[in-house]
Amino acid sequence: MAKKNFSGGLGSLLQKTTEKAEQEKEQNSNQPEEATNFTERRTTLIIREDYLDKINAIAYWDRTLIKDQVNAAFAAYIKQYEMENGEIKVAPPKKK
Repeated sequence: MAKKNFSGGLGSLLQKTTEKAEQEKEQNSNQPEEATNFTERRTTLIIREDYLDKINAIAYWDRTLIKDQVNAAFAAYIKQYEMENGEIKVAPPKKK
């Protein structure tokens, strides 16, 4: 069995990894970050199984998160509702 030549050592392996990480950071820094001032709240919904399967499929094929697809669907529905009925007045929070 022949010996392999490890003349580069561990340092050469790590250097390539570090350079790749720095290049990825530079590439990602060129992309604008979406500034959102919206807070998110976790909730549970009961939804038809066929709708959920289709939302999951859309998210899979678009390479997005399910929550992003659901938010887009809610946004489209709310926009359409407000066009037909006017601005929605949010109910005041419940007192504890």
